[in-house]
Amino acid sequence: MNFLITEYCGLGNSILLSSLFKSLNQEKNNIILIGDNKFSGLTANDNNIYIKETFYLKNLSLKKLFDIIKILRKTDVLLIPLHSNPSLLFFLLSIIFLKKEFIISNLAFKNMNFMKKIIIKFLIYFKNLSVTKVTHSPEMHEIEINHHFLKFIKNKSFKLPSVEKFDYFNFPKNERCLKKFDLPPKSYIVLQLFSANGIIISKNWPLNNFKKLSELLIKKYPNKLIVLIGDDGDKRHLNQEFNNPKIRNLIAKTTISELIEILKNSSFIICHDSSILHLSDSMKLKNLSLFGQSNYIKNKPYNSKSMTIKKDKMDDIKLVEVMDSIEKNM
Repeated sequence: MNFLITEYCGLGNSILLSSLFKSLNQEKNNIILIGDNKFSGLTANDNNIYIKETFYLKNLSLKKLFDIIKILRKTDVLLIPLHSNPSLLFFLLSIIFLKKEFIISNLAFKNMNFMKKIIIKFLIYFKNLSVTKVTHSPEMHEIEINHHFLKFIKNKSFKLPSVEKFDYFNFPKNERCLKKFDLPPKSYIVLQLFSANGIIISKNWPLNNFKKLSELLIKKYPNKLIVLIGDDGDKRHLNQEFNNPKIRNLIAKTTISELIEILKNSSFIICHDSSILHLSDSMKLKNLSLFGQSNYIKNKPYNSKSMTIKKDKMDDIKLVEVMDSIEKNM
């Protein structure tokens, strides 16, 4: 069967979606990924053995348009997951040229803007296209939500993996990265100061706490460096100086493959409910994630090396709790 999966989502959601590819690939299905290349095709990198083709709709050309139409015509199942929000153009092409199954998360459809929903509903009615809206409990982990889609594929049964689904990703390698940043393996502790580009304040531990934590870590582990990671959005919110020769500020200075290489070779990772957590968890790295008002059940880690501190609010997480957890699990 030919599966077309849309990947218009944040990096964390993209990582959690990747486990679905492994399940679909069990029976030698062809998986085609389509997205906007926002994260450099992380789940479709050259090492990903599960994906046959990848298409990006950014900088759309006439040739690319015809290629996508050709793919839609041969697609058996189009999957639009929970956090994927394709463009109106892609929906129009899908409704016009898709021949078989169209499966979409009910919440993904519900969260679209009003005019988009009206246009799509009209075209689906006009084309008489059969669309399956997948409903799921909000109390499911996102990996399980993605696998839930498989139950709605007609005339097809899939054996859902148990442990395997949390060990799913072929991570890109960047062997020159550590030399570039002068970071010997296991010589540093990683701190993620922000999540969601620093915008969702309720998901972020106060920055001043991270400053105090870095001071305590330098004192406790004098042979370790502190490496700060993040993206361009995080850089705008760094209004405090972390002035210490033991601290390397790599915020907005790494590619995704470099970021992954840095995580893989760290001694320990302190992060939020974020893509860094999901990368660390899937790679079985020692990490501590800080949860406030986030949906813990939906986003929690699964690996035994992943520790969490969960409170009602991020401000409730005490510095001493974080330090104790690091000391116990380092």
